[in-house]
Amino acid sequence: MWRVRNSPIRVDRADIVRIYVAPYPEGPGGPRFGRSTAEGAQPLSLIEGYIPSPLPARKWQGFSCNSGGNLVIELRDGRDITYGPCHRPASIDSLWAHMWDVYTDGRCRPMCGPGGTYVPLRWRWFEDDVPRDVRPGRGVR
Repeated sequence: MWRVRNSPIRVDRADIVRIYVAPYPEGPGGPRFGRSTAEGAQPLSLIEGYIPSPLPARKWQGFSCNSGGNLVIELRDGRDITYGPCHRPASIDSLWAHMWDVYTDGRCRPMCGPGGTYVPLRWRWFEDDVPRDVRPGRGVR
């Protein structure tokens, strides 16, 4: 029986070795980012700040999901965490959008993600993690 984990997935960012977009069931590959730039991968450091922590729980794909794209996160211990192909958490769609934004050098803007997901402004990503009095663009209060 298939089970999808309902809680966030705690992974140390240092344990992530590769993130890529893969078509399902087939098609041209998407952007690839990794600790090693072998096989045409871009440096993982270019998108590392956009990787949600903890990783969100995966979503149930349903019984009629048969095409789309997967965002795959490979870990050092050999495990893969796959999101998609039909349903992904919003933070994963946003990561996907940032991957395409970097991969295309911004030519896909403003809608780089799956289904036309917008590339959010960088400061919005960490706004909740930064005290109100020191948020970017607002000065120190």
